[in-house]
Amino acid sequence: MQINLATFRESLPKNDPPPKLEHYSPGVFRAIEAAHYESLSNQVDWGSFTLEEAEQALEYAMGYVGDDCDYDFDEDPRPNEWNAIHQFLHSTEAIYRIKETKPERQTSEVQFF
Repeated sequence: MQINLATFRESLPKNDPPPKLEHYSPGVFRAIEAAHYESLSNQVDWGSFTLEEAEQALEYAMGYVGDDCDYDFDEDPRPNEWNAIHQFLHSTEAIYRIKETKPERQTSEVQFF
């Protein structure tokens, strides 16, 4: 199953976004995907993102608030609402769960978005 990143970008929330929301590109998500899912350098498609997109992904990662962080969730219950890392990981988890429910329907030509 392939993720159509252009459609994924269009589906991200657009109401009251910080300025960075408009700068999402498929390369940012490819850099996030490489960092999150690949452990060997030769498994990464280095041509699918630029250094600038990798730096932007790192910026989102640095701003990500995890469950184990010392953070006041009472003050801001959704600190990751506009974080590309958060949006992407939740989407890939949803895709994984959908794929597990109907494994016989999986093909590489199917686009999720």
